[in-house]
Amino acid sequence: MHVVRTNQPAEMVGEPGGIRRHESSVCIVDLCVGRVRTRSMPSLWTRVMMTPELRKTGDGASHAPFQVDWWELFFDLIFIGVAIGLDDAVVVTLSDPQPISVAFTILVSFVFTLLWFDFTLYFNRFETKGDVYTTNSLFLYALSIVLMSVSIGHIHNGLGLRFCLFASMSCVSMALVYVPICLRGGPGERQFARMRIMLLAVDCALWILAGSLWGFPQIQVAVVAIIIIKVFSVEFVFTGDSFRLSRNPIHLSDRHYTLVLVFLGEILAKLIRTRPSTMSPAQLGALVLSFQICFTVKQLCTLDVSMS
Repeated sequence: MHVVRTNQPAEMVGEPGGIRRHESSVCIVDLCVGRVRTRSMPSLWTRVMMTPELRKTGDGASHAPFQVDWWELFFDLIFIGVAIGLDDAVVVTLSDPQPISVAFTILVSFVFTLLWFDFTLYFNRFETKGDVYTTNSLFLYALSIVLMSVSIGHIHNGLGLRFCLFASMSCVSMALVYVPICLRGGPGERQFARMRIMLLAVDCALWILAGSLWGFPQIQVAVVAIIIIKVFSVEFVFTGDSFRLSRNPIHLSDRHYTLVLVFLGEILAKLIRTRPSTMSPAQLGALVLSFQICFTVKQLCTLDVSMS
């Protein structure tokens, strides 16, 4: 096998008008059988920013076989660390339980749960490439989540400005991930990406508003609750045609839903349970309701997969 690098232009791209891409190519010469194969090498621009592709099988079907992205496993490790941090926050809250601190602990648990769903929404539809742009955007998203988890602190007086700023940074970084799709994706993919960017911009503005309300915990609770209800409604209820983008029902990230809901249910159970373990009827009813909410979310995810 012998490799020869050439500077011949790549073949015409099959679009109206015929766009010719001048890329370097590699001629692979098989000396045993005397065959020559030409393979295009990615250009510098392609290496900097590649357009993520929908997960597809070899025959073009939209529901792909089982695939694992390194980024998904990386985010799993990050959220396991977040769960440990939230567990410590729950212990601090229960040491001196106040209605406002319990409310913020529950809301923060939902915030991280929806962040987990947010990147799952992306990975469940697109197969990421190793380009510089997407890699750095995902790294910024991971960094913002880590910074959020270490900025929780004592939330008796509300969420601090740093937490809200890092939350807005997570919205910006996830919006950046969708930019290549918005620029060079297919018609349905572009519509999906534009809608996601617009909704993430609204979330970013709401987080900045929540940060400016530090010192007014009751109002801040209301703003964070609006963010959670809005994100939940968009992802699971009012999806519309803009979110009917085919996704892989057997992909690894679909299994994240169960892991996320176990995490959320465990946090809620700790907050509701008293010491000693004897529970009043009201607390038992609240615990059952919290797990019912979790399983309802799981069922909505399953229905969304079957309708995709």
